[in-house]
Amino acid sequence: MTPAEYREAVKALKYTQTEFAELLGAKPRTGQYWASVAVPGPVALIIKLVRVRPELLGVIEDLTGRKRK
Repeated sequence: MTPAEYREAVKALKYTQTEFAELLGAKPRTGQYWASVAVPGPVALIIKLVRVRPELLGVIEDLTGRKRK
């Protein structure tokens, strides 16, 4: 997944780059790094899973205690 694809996917999920990084347990600046330099394989996989099974985003939110703002 390219940084541009990551930005598009996160926007489609109605998250900011920093919010999505925090949802996954990363620091806000890490989300900005993913959006501009490189997206780690596990993060790309999570995004792909959520695209195929949108209900998984709710599961992630429940597990982490974070919701979209």
